[in-house]
Amino acid sequence: MTVAGSVAIALAERVERTGGPRAGLVAWRALASNASDAETRAKALMAGIRCAVSLRDGAAAGELVALWTTIDRGTFAVAELCRDLVRAKMTAEAIDLAETEARRTKTAHALYTHARCLDVARDQRAPEVLARTVARAEKEGAARVADAARLRRAVLLARSWDTLAESLAEAAKLDATKLSEGERVELARVLLLSPSRFTRAGAIGLLGDVAKSEEVSLRLRARRLAARFADEASAAVTPLEHDRLVAMFDLGVKEAVRGTLTPAMEAVTERARDLLRGRYEVPRDEVVPPPDDPLKRRVHRHGELLDVVVAMRDGAPARAARSFRPLAAAVRARERLPAETLAVAHAALENGDAELRDVAIDLLAAWLAVPSYAAPPRGFLALADALALAGHEELAMKARRAAALRKENGAVASLATVLARVGWEASLRHDRPHAIALLREAKLRAGG
Repeated sequence: MTVAGSVAIALAERVERTGGPRAGLVAWRALASNASDAETRAKALMAGIRCAVSLRDGAAAGELVALWTTIDRGTFAVAELCRDLVRAKMTAEAIDLAETEARRTKTAHALYTHARCLDVARDQRAPEVLARTVARAEKEGAARVADAARLRRAVLLARSWDTLAESLAEAAKLDATKLSEGERVELARVLLLSPSRFTRAGAIGLLGDVAKSEEVSLRLRARRLAARFADEASAAVTPLEHDRLVAMFDLGVKEAVRGTLTPAMEAVTERARDLLRGRYEVPRDEVVPPPDDPLKRRVHRHGELLDVVVAMRDGAPARAARSFRPLAAAVRARERLPAETLAVAHAALENGDAELRDVAIDLLAAWLAVPSYAAPPRGFLALADALALAGHEELAMKARRAAALRKENGAVASLATVLARVGWEASLRHDRPHAIALLREAKLRAGG
């Protein structure tokens, strides 16, 4: 930095100290526009952006960020500035600044900052930028950045059945011993979606280790994730996974949980037994809203599911649809429902009533939007066939991908056949890029 630049910086700092962020913004903006050397201009821009953040002035921040393209040399703490912009809900400005800096320096750290800004904004470019971050970090020997980027990429890709296989492949490359305890929980969250019981058992082992952490919040996160997996996977939990879960939860915790859950679920369980014996129930006309208490809400959802089953048994599809709608809305709101919901939805999908079938499709569309630990009792492939028969090919494709990932019998061949058919249909519509992508995947799935 030149002597003149140092003097100008000192003067602008004095203006900000005496006049506050608004006066500082004026001073820094003027200096950034007039500074002749890059270092002075960069420091003025960063200080000006901080003032704009303090004032929550997105327009001013955007103008200053746009000038960052004039910085052609130097190393600056852009990551911290991007974090401040994100916290001030100026995500677009943070993305622009991070992208400009990544393009300028091409370092793994700058790429990671750009990727995380995209991640916060839920921008679909985040996984691709994270992949570039991993490649660059490996070239630089920045192992910590590579691990962080790879883990985050695995987490993002695990949000879709279309990319879950790629997510699991990324997660498999990580060495859990080199990750922090919080990162191990996130890694386990992905690995529990694996079709391999050995991988899932290993993930439970990771959670078991974190459950012994000195930090209470981490212990709770690990236990909650393990409990969620056990709850959603339900009867599909293998003996190997069961043993790991039992080892993770000590007897005291199990007894405490049992003492809390059993009385709350007792009435629902007894009602289910009575229904299996053929007990008749008087239909209820009103739909009762769920309680706010999480445990009572969970019990209420079980009751709603039984209402649907009773209505379907009694041949009252309109009543079944009315009882099913709150459950579909709950799935759309990302509320966790009993694993048996998928079985009831599958049965409703095959019902002859159009209204009930539409509600079931609505629920299944929300459920299939994001991979979960639950699986339909008859498998994803049977569900895919039912969805295709109902005329919902796009949803059926998601279910086929889930079936192929879980290695259900005949799932890969079924997916390859459908991909080839849809690919040729795209070709007939002259949608060449889409057709090529589908046909290539079909060939790959078929082993050709």
